[in-house]
Amino acid sequence: MKKRSIWDNSLKNGNLGESFVRWYCQESYIEYKKATYEENVIDGVDAWIGGIPTDIKNTPKIFLGKYSLKQNKFYARHPFRDNTKAKQYCILDIDEEKKLFQVKNLVEISAYLSVIYFTDPSALQTAKDLLLKYNNKSYKELGFKSSDQLMLKLKLQLQTLLRDRIYCGYDSYADSQKGNYDELAISIVTYDDRKR
Repeated sequence: MKKRSIWDNSLKNGNLGESFVRWYCQESYIEYKKATYEENVIDGVDAWIGGIPTDIKNTPKIFLGKYSLKQNKFYARHPFRDNTKAKQYCILDIDEEKKLFQVKNLVEISAYLSVIYFTDPSALQTAKDLLLKYNNKSYKELGFKSSDQLMLKLKLQLQTLLRDRIYCGYDSYADSQKGNYDELAISIVTYDDRKR
């Protein structure tokens, strides 16, 4: 059986969210331009909203990185990579049962992360530096005995930089096997949103 990417559902839901944002912008007379595939993957831009490169968030989780079991490497995610071009989040509130979408916020990324998730802007920068230190390296190159050990160490280091009631979690190798995934994700979420 072929392993599936944990991002498959995110992409499916992301397309729904982006379709809603396109409609929302039309109805609100806000300029909207969809990003190309390359701009999305390489630059971390889903669309330009009001002329600003934007990452559309349709999940309460902020994905920090992933460990690819197939490539045996850790990869930092946008906006924690140094080549990120997105400047703002378009944060959606999605009620899947009622099939309702709402734009909660259009906000500058660093300000949002510093106010909601990290203790201050310097903690956000420390987290970014830490993720970049691990970026594009295998657990062996980083001196760990397993991908699980790397993810646990990263979680413990990141947790010290987060505000109270922010949870840092990751997928273990066992989780990936149980879910038939070929990637391990690490993310942060508020304790209130964690229950969703």
